[in-house]
Amino acid sequence: PGGPQGHRRRSHVAYLEKSPPKVAMAAEEAGSGGGGGAGGAAWSIAADKLEAAARVVDECDALIVLAGAGLGVDSGLPDFRSKEGFWRAYPPFKKAGRDFSQVSNPESFTRDPRLGWGFFGHRHALYTAARPHDGYAVLRRWCARKRLGHFVFTSNVDGAFFEAGFGADRVAECHGSIRHLQCLHPHACRGGAYGDGSWWEDGGEGEGAPQLAGLKVDAETFLASEPLPKCKHCGGLARPNILMFGDGLWASARTD
Repeated sequence: PGGPQGHRRRSHVAYLEKSPPKVAMAAEEAGSGGGGGAGGAAWSIAADKLEAAARVVDECDALIVLAGAGLGVDSGLPDFRSKEGFWRAYPPFKKAGRDFSQVSNPESFTRDPRLGWGFFGHRHALYTAARPHDGYAVLRRWCARKRLGHFVFTSNVDGAFFEAGFGADRVAECHGSIRHLQCLHPHACRGGAYGDGSWWEDGGEGEGAPQLAGLKVDAETFLASEPLPKCKHCGGLARPNILMFGDGLWASARTD
């Protein structure tokens, strides 16, 4: 630990000094040279992986962040990695035998709009109430140090990167955003299927009034109460501007 290799290791690991507790423990282990026994060996492996990651982040000229659902877990958001995980978050759907792919589907809005908006209305309330955890601030610090800049590509629809202060021109949400709406039938809507008018942000005043803020969802059945969000162009049913399963009607202009 006292030689050049140990010094380099500590300098890279110091780059992650404000990381979550387990990483901090691994960093401390890396700096001290590790302990004996089975526990020491386990942390030694973790420290080696941490060192390799820290070196790449420390020395790169630009940073591209690829983020999925796991990033939101520490903010208290479910990741739906299995049927059981989805059903733990939404027990009524287990009773009905519906999994995530069947509920997060445009057909939910066609067959039972109250069910479709019950699920997504609850998710909207959950996501907008959550606050980005400290890991987002760590990412921002890393990105700010990069000579050639940074970019975020995420499949998350929670808008957390914007809440954490990342610029709109630095983030691509490849599955859309729950904070934006679109017409359920964009091809037939006068707002246009692929133009700028085919989606809008659910915020502000006037045409973009926050309809979701007043949406009521029954906590037992996860069914939404009328009135449901409407398209600002044609007055028909609106839906989240999110790419769902089996989705041929997603208005992708914002993401494109």
